[in-house]
Amino acid sequence: MQGETRNFLDTYALYEIIKGNENYSCFAGQTVYCSMINLAEFAYALLKEFPKDKVIRLLSMLEPKIIDIAKNDLIKIAEFKKQNYSKNFSCADCIGYVLAKENNLVFVTGDEAFRGFPNILFIK
Repeated sequence: MQGETRNFLDTYALYEIIKGNENYSCFAGQTVYCSMINLAEFAYALLKEFPKDKVIRLLSMLEPKIIDIAKNDLIKIAEFKKQNYSKNFSCADCIGYVLAKENNLVFVTGDEAFRGFPNILFIK
């Protein structure tokens, strides 16, 4: 469908979807994008709250298209992290934001540290 927004979901967004936050219900049935790094960070967050077997089930419910990190993205990611050192972004945050930008995707988050950044869909 032409004109449809393509979205990259960060760990915050993935977590809100699993929690059933109605503000994230708009992504049900949509093709969404993510990186394996974001999924690993998400799995870690889930393991702090749920047993391993439930985490495996929760992860299997998600079917994002995976965006790989290209070698030429590494410096862009490192520069973004360095430029935003005071925001204390995780590596996964930096990877996700840069990959979204480089792949013409909107970065979806509810992380307050991203408020005001370009190319963000901020949802609480």
